[in-house]
Amino acid sequence: MVLASDGEGSAAGRLCTLYWLPIYGYLRRDGKSPHDAEDITQDFFYHMLRRKDFGKVRPTGRFRSFLLTALQNHLANLHEHESALKRGGGQKPLAIDTDVAEEHLRLEETAGLDPEKTYDRKWAQALIEHVLRQLALEQESDGVAELFEHLRPLMVADPDAVPAAEIGRKIGKSAGAVRIAVFRLRKRFAKLLRQEVADTVESKELVEPEIDYLLSLFSG
Repeated sequence: MVLASDGEGSAAGRLCTLYWLPIYGYLRRDGKSPHDAEDITQDFFYHMLRRKDFGKVRPTGRFRSFLLTALQNHLANLHEHESALKRGGGQKPLAIDTDVAEEHLRLEETAGLDPEKTYDRKWAQALIEHVLRQLALEQESDGVAELFEHLRPLMVADPDAVPAAEIGRKIGKSAGAVRIAVFRLRKRFAKLLRQEVADTVESKELVEPEIDYLLSLFSG
């Protein structure tokens, strides 16, 4: 696992920016109000980055589990402090959109999930959305952004996806050509996903089990 010690431009800062939503979701499922969940999320990441915890502690196993344990420890110590954002001098290390976060929680039928399971599911969603954005940027750079938008529903197995033959008619390709293009996109997506997960686990042996677990959160 490769993590820099501090700064929003570092690996640690990037991962925190990417995965604030699972932290927020955990706090909301734990009974915190939207306002308190935002304050605690900001305070948590502010102190993690300010104290350079990522540099001092070499997380073992999965960054996902490391970050949740750090949050739980932070919550246990909150009673020793009075105001989250006052301690940070009003500094907010993350751009948190609570409207977007609350919409995520409303759209998802996670009312029956405990905070930790909600956290894992939001982590998986953030990861997949991030990888899809990477893939979209690649396709845009290659000049095939419009084609990608047509093929994306098939690639992610959207149940409302338009049949390959119909998409082919729209873009002037055969159904077979569409299926081949989707296969290639899925292969590239899988590679990007493995690369991203590799940044959040200690060893390469944990990559596939972590992917299997995260994807299992959307089955059933």
